[in-house]
Amino acid sequence: MGILEYLGLAGKAAEKEIKELRDEVKRLRTDLDHAAKDYYGFRQVVSDVLTNPAAPDAVRQQTALEQMLVRHDLRISKLSQEMTRQRNDLVSADHLQHQEILPRLKQFIQQDLVFAVSGLAKTEHHRALIMQNLSRLLFDRAYDLQPSEELLADLQQHHITIAPAEFSRLRDAATDLKDRANATGHGHAWTLDCVEGAAIDDSSQQLWDGADRDQAVSVVVAPGYRVGDKIYAKQWVFTQPLPEKTPGRHSDGPVAPARAGKTPSPRARDEETAGHQAPE
Repeated sequence: MGILEYLGLAGKAAEKEIKELRDEVKRLRTDLDHAAKDYYGFRQVVSDVLTNPAAPDAVRQQTALEQMLVRHDLRISKLSQEMTRQRNDLVSADHLQHQEILPRLKQFIQQDLVFAVSGLAKTEHHRALIMQNLSRLLFDRAYDLQPSEELLADLQQHHITIAPAEFSRLRDAATDLKDRANATGHGHAWTLDCVEGAAIDDSSQQLWDGADRDQAVSVVVAPGYRVGDKIYAKQWVFTQPLPEKTPGRHSDGPVAPARAGKTPSPRARDEETAGHQAPE
């Protein structure tokens, strides 16, 4: 069984599990509502008995009702605990969808992108810059609607020549990743920016091949993947010695700005994708 077929089956299994968990949460919520209504009904009966102590068997009825209230208290408590557990399981199942994106993203970066720039770079830093430019064109939403011909022309103006068929293949693969992330319905970001001149941030960045940890971050080679405040994939960065200066936002590098009348090239920033709030 191929890796893509395996991931497809895993995705279907996760979707089934998520549906079952949602149905269970819905059932528990209904049971909890019914238990709460019964509880308050019994409370009213107890109140009526206590206001009429002369009623036959008032003490016996009061004792029986109080015991019933205790049982309902326990039932409501157990239902609440179970509902909380199911909600936590549902959140975990929802995030399985993002976990399934990670091997595809890793394969895209470490195989597809690397293969596309092989032979184009003179140095490791030059290769990092080329991959940075490709990553921004492929994952920055500002470029989504621009024709591939225009993006290729912009690359060529900066001495980056990629065959149209190869660029089309890269763009299709990147679009598939973005579509999968959008399909989760969670707010997410492909992190494309860095703080130039800063030390590597191990919580959100990882070193690209050839980078020196003792040097300063200079280039985002490939994007990270974040959902809400949770980082699923760290961005790949390259480093180099930099002259002393005030750290600032990293520029877009040698990618040319879009032509007049087209979507302008954005400043380096996280591209937040519209969606529902990510689960905690």
